[in-house]
Amino acid sequence: MIQSSLYKNILNGILFQVGWFSCVIYGTQVASLVALLILTFHYFFISSKRKEWIFIIMITLFGFIIDTSLMQFGVFDFNQESWHIPIWIVAIWALFSSTLFHALNWLNNYALASILGAISGPTSYYAGIKLSGASFGIDSTTAIITLVLVWACILPLCLLLKNQLIRRQKN
Repeated sequence: MIQSSLYKNILNGILFQVGWFSCVIYGTQVASLVALLILTFHYFFISSKRKEWIFIIMITLFGFIIDTSLMQFGVFDFNQESWHIPIWIVAIWALFSSTLFHALNWLNNYALASILGAISGPTSYYAGIKLSGASFGIDSTTAIITLVLVWACILPLCLLLKNQLIRRQKN
């Protein structure tokens, strides 16, 4: 286990970016393997804390529901016949959730989280759409505005869930 918080946080951020690019560029088969390897590395070298892994599972399921709903409403088109988002998007949610205890651990202000979410969430989706075979199912301006509104709520909500889980684990 790596002892330095700084090294853990930096490594977590780098691994998230490697995982994000792998998932977006290579799709489901590579995403599954890369995310599994990164999360396994995370468990053995960054954190094996129960509360953190409960959080990762919770946020991954939350992300699955959010993005599947957005897909069903026509915001995304993943060029597939499935009723749910592809596994590479689920993998990105799992990797993202790990950053909230490490690379994004400095984020403690809900208003700042809302602003950061409103900017970084849609930017990430836009870049992902451009790099993958996916597309927006509606006009891109409406899709981006939708993602701004959704992510202005998602990131502070993730932060709130993290803080609640930490408080419950202490009691």
